[in-house]
Amino acid sequence: MDIFSLDSLYEKFSDFLKQVSWFSTILGIVIIAFLIILGIVIIYKVYKGGQELNIFNIITLKPNTEVQKLRDEFEKLNAYDKTKSNVLKLLNQTYLTLPRLYELKGDSRAFEIQMNRFYDFFLPGILTLITKEMDNEHRVAILVPRNNILKILKGNGYSPNGLKFLTLNIQNSKAGFTYLNKQNYFNNDLTLDPSFTRNPNSSRVFKSLICIPIEYSGQVIGILNIDGLKENSFEKDDVDFLTYFANAFAPLLNLQLENTEITIFDEEDKDAS
Repeated sequence: MDIFSLDSLYEKFSDFLKQVSWFSTILGIVIIAFLIILGIVIIYKVYKGGQELNIFNIITLKPNTEVQKLRDEFEKLNAYDKTKSNVLKLLNQTYLTLPRLYELKGDSRAFEIQMNRFYDFFLPGILTLITKEMDNEHRVAILVPRNNILKILKGNGYSPNGLKFLTLNIQNSKAGFTYLNKQNYFNNDLTLDPSFTRNPNSSRVFKSLICIPIEYSGQVIGILNIDGLKENSFEKDDVDFLTYFANAFAPLLNLQLENTEITIFDEEDKDAS
């Protein structure tokens, strides 16, 4: 073979190597990109604690359940911290309001303004605390006795007519049971209680109910009444929190009833006469 043939063969072989090198580079980039994307998917799946991940029936990766458990616990603790913070805010506002009301006992107008400001914070705060689902609805009322019935002193979530005219008979209502027996009433499905009598004038059917007695000096002076539109609207912790609020609120309610004992329902009495 002459020198010319060797040179020509060398040039052809060099061109072939260049083409192979270019092709290998492209192929390598594609493979590396695929592996990177696959790695990201694997890490994400495992991190999220999802289902098992099978790669070409060769490698099976199981989810990191411990990571998911930690995430679940963190979410629970975060929700609990928010709840605890809301509870403390409501209790703190209750304790701060009491001395202010004592200072205003001689000024009925200023007393009423201060009390209404407290209710505007306290009642919506209770609803925020116990509402767990966006599609559920709650209402809360402070009920006080008047003759043989319980009337709404203040409420949130009621219609204007409901606030003004709704009454519950002490003898045959669950709020009345709480008032007479000094016992909490807690029911997450009122349809299962044959002794429950639904208000025929109510435009909506509330299926959950909590009644907490508000006691002062050993006597029940009112009822903290909370309705839930859906079944299972409440948790056991809600009863505990609401009991705390009722106990903290009792001195304020007693002071309000003492300060407005004669005039509190004057308008309703005049309308009825």
